[in-house]
Amino acid sequence: MSKDILITGGRPTGNLHLGHFLGAFKKTVDIHKNYNSFFIISNFHMLTTKKRLKDLEEMPKNILDMVAECIAMGMDPDSINFYLQSNIIEMPKLYTFIQNHININSLIDNDSINEMKNHSQSFSLGLLAYSVMEAADIIGIGADVVPVGVDNIDHLNITHQIIDSINKEYSSSLKKPEVIQSVQANIIGLDLKNKMSKSLDNCIYLKDDRDIIYQKLNNIEPKKRYDLLMNFKEALGQHYDTKFIANYSDLIDLVIEIVDPISLKRKELLSDPSYLIKLIDEGTQKANEQFSFTVNSIFEPIKFTSKSIFEGIDKFE
Repeated sequence: MSKDILITGGRPTGNLHLGHFLGAFKKTVDIHKNYNSFFIISNFHMLTTKKRLKDLEEMPKNILDMVAECIAMGMDPDSINFYLQSNIIEMPKLYTFIQNHININSLIDNDSINEMKNHSQSFSLGLLAYSVMEAADIIGIGADVVPVGVDNIDHLNITHQIIDSINKEYSSSLKKPEVIQSVQANIIGLDLKNKMSKSLDNCIYLKDDRDIIYQKLNNIEPKKRYDLLMNFKEALGQHYDTKFIANYSDLIDLVIEIVDPISLKRKELLSDPSYLIKLIDEGTQKANEQFSFTVNSIFEPIKFTSKSIFEGIDKFE
């Protein structure tokens, strides 16, 4: 019996940090071996906020960094397929088709999109339709389950609305994926004002070694350490035993214990980029096969493909 399909992913916009790990990816690490798992490297989605030439020039390095960091945090490359969104042949066709099955007001009212808009230099059509492209990713891969952070629940609601519309209109049988919600783990940034964010550079990155982590946490003003201790203890406590953390020094030790091994493994993986590129190529091939199957299953019954579009027509009246 084949395993259910799981999809997760991320945008190659820079290094992952502790907030990404706790809030989004730790759940995937824990469950991905139970599924036929796919990790989408969302470089089309990247363009919604990062489209400058400089961003595109940095993208190859960011892609390899992200894959290395995901493996280093515990994603087994034998159990998860990393694939490049822009190399999925049927993706644009599916995206164009499904965008006609969602009301634009559902996108305008999407809280997650509005939050992203506030952090973007421009409100592009691509950003407005962010969750529609995400729906194409989910539908195309045939996902049964989607682990998401609390910030992405709205996106999955869009996917469900699109699937309902297609199934109703064409008597299709697209499956609605189950949402597996990650724990609420909004870990505060080192500025103690905002949650950890790459754009604000207020992070403990997964690339940081023990010396850098110690320096970053030790540089926090003593009078502010209690607030950081309480926030970190709550966020870490959703995945780790934090009962033994009695003081700030204990917290530093736990953060180092979590992040330093990831940093070391990441460095080892990046020493052989060809291995990571091979994984991405193989995963992309598998994802293309899955997308082709899904698109054909939607288009063939309604005769929307070049093979079947004129089937049964002998002459025009």
